[in-house]
Formats: sequence, structure tokens, C-alpha cells
Amino acid sequence: MNTTTLQVSGMTCGSCIEHIERALADLRDVQDTEVDLANGVVRICHTDAVTADQLAARISAAGYPSRAVAAA
Repeated sequence: MNTTTLQVSGMTCGSCIEHIERALADLRDVQDTEVDLANGVVRICHTDAVTADQLAARISAAGYPSRAVAAA
């Protein structure tokens, strides 16, 4: 499993969390999603079959501009 961290703009409430989780729910390669409203990040546990760019594009298409955060 891989973990990707995305910086996401526009998240303000529980409804935003639900929208993001739904945007990723139909990707069978996504195992878990953790949304951190306070820091504006989403951490996604997934297989190698999906890339950070694909995950960011899915969240951006749901209305929350996002980009991958470089690993430290």
C-alpha cells in the first residue's frame, strides 16, 4: 500500500469531507481516506494502480483544487 498526501483548497466543513470521500469511493484501489480540515490535507491509502495525479484530479473535479505534497 502507498500513502499519498494531497494539499486541498476549499474544505471548510463536514460536508466537504463527505464530497471528497464520495469522489474517491468508487476507486477500488483506494483503501482509506483521511481528511484533515485544519491543515487542508487529505491522506489516501491506495494500491500502485492509482497515481497521486489521478487522485488529485478526482478531488479537483469534485470542486476542491488539489495537488500532491512532496514527501519529506
